[in-house]
Amino acid sequence: MPQTSQNKVGVWLPNSGSPVYSSFWPNGDRVPGIVADFNFASSDTYASIKGGMFWNGSRTIATPAGQSEAGGVFSWGPTTDPIQDSTDEMSFGFNPMSELWFKMRFFVPSNYTHRFILRLSVTGDLSAWQVGDTIKGTDNIKGGILYLVSGTDVYILFPDDAGSNLTWTGTITNTTRGQSRASTRVAFQSANNKLLAIWCNGYSDAGTSPTVVWEMLPDNLGGSTLYYHYAVDGGGTGQSGPASTSGEVPFIDISDRGKYLNFIVRLKMATTPTGTDGVIEGWKRVDGAGSYTKLWTQTDAFIGARVGGGNFRAGYVHGWANSGFKDLTQIYDSRVTLASATIDGVV
Repeated sequence: MPQTSQNKVGVWLPNSGSPVYSSFWPNGDRVPGIVADFNFASSDTYASIKGGMFWNGSRTIATPAGQSEAGGVFSWGPTTDPIQDSTDEMSFGFNPMSELWFKMRFFVPSNYTHRFILRLSVTGDLSAWQVGDTIKGTDNIKGGILYLVSGTDVYILFPDDAGSNLTWTGTITNTTRGQSRASTRVAFQSANNKLLAIWCNGYSDAGTSPTVVWEMLPDNLGGSTLYYHYAVDGGGTGQSGPASTSGEVPFIDISDRGKYLNFIVRLKMATTPTGTDGVIEGWKRVDGAGSYTKLWTQTDAFIGARVGGGNFRAGYVHGWANSGFKDLTQIYDSRVTLASATIDGVV
């Protein structure tokens, strides 16, 4: 078990035989409930250890162009390949907690574009078709933007009614060129991008106690929606009961480009291993907004600690961007806070 004293806190690092100690404010000098507060816009680095929380690895800290607040740099892209994904994540650990609040504050770049692409197999001459052309589906109403032509494959950006074969199998029309062609097959490109994960004794199906993951999906305008899913008992996330996946909510709007976004989650273990009274909540506030917006409240989550699995103790920020990014896209994490009570007064 970690050893503690009045002014120090110890945490067992991976592959370490003894706890590493970091400075710790006396209780009278701390913000109530704050366990760890990493302010990368100030003097903190990813080598810092605070309140038992540590980061696995190092990361460049820089200031976005035109801004004054620095942050840890996370980069994806560039790639024009519509099926090329990329990843950039930072994992962390902390002393076990059955209830926690976690906050990320990050800068959304001005070129942020969460792409969603549909791949069509198309017959006929496509030599005149150009990137940016407007493509209409079989009803000549629903459509999208031509992203790429590669042989007989036509990639459509931000397609309407993407899940419908009726819309995209049959005669499609390039209204910019005044040409119709036959689409014979439709395929989706994965577009879920990770934002945050928190787990206990192992990530997803590697653990018995809960894993909770927050992921973004494209809103078909360039921004992102957000949802979460959880797993227990060694099941993959999203596979553990009827309430294991939330609905999508608006998250990064295209109007949020060039702004700092504050995201807070609350997790509370169910009272028993098989209980259904676990809590998952989330909030969002973009700089300039007067208050936080509540994203979800779930009070029946099946996220009790399993025997031998313990409480929440690890996680990562960001990660795989299955959508890929056409241009170099960099998000800057300026602050990360872990707490045992509400952060910024959210309820």
